[in-house]
Amino acid sequence: MSGAEREIENSVDQSLHRLDLVHAIRDTLFMMWMDSAPKEERDKASDRMNAVLQTLVNSVRKHLADKDMGALSVRIDKTLDELKTTAKELENNGYQRSARFIRACSHFMVTLARVAMSEGIKHYTSNVIERLMSEMMRRCKHFWARWSDEGLENILKIRLFRIVETDNYMKFWQGYIHAVIKR
Repeated sequence: MSGAEREIENSVDQSLHRLDLVHAIRDTLFMMWMDSAPKEERDKASDRMNAVLQTLVNSVRKHLADKDMGALSVRIDKTLDELKTTAKELENNGYQRSARFIRACSHFMVTLARVAMSEGIKHYTSNVIERLMSEMMRRCKHFWARWSDEGLENILKIRLFRIVETDNYMKFWQGYIHAVIKR
């Protein structure tokens, strides 16, 4: 691992690591494929995981609206129990990798609910981050030919600011960026 990778890893709060719901199901199915599970078994597991995780998403929406964090906490625990049960069933059917994956990553699958409880943020997919990374790649490769590390870091910070702090970003845009453009 390079120094930069280690620095990034050390700066990331591991308790906020999240496995996107779509990727959680896809990764589980990939592990089942590696375990030589037939398509019918993978389809059943996909339906089961989708039902469990979509119930969590629906509970986040409902309990955030109701401001019932106790009920959301109970739903998180139920989801983890259902994921453990799914892992046990997969293990009993001979799908060891799949079972290990679910056990190892189940707490990442419920991070969206934990973050929603503490901060009220409810992003269920990683589309925002994937879009941001796509834009950064496009800027690096296709727009202005050479960016300094500092320039790329500044663009990334501005884009993240736009995503995370929408209201403050608009003030920033009007007061700083837009004012410079008008001159």
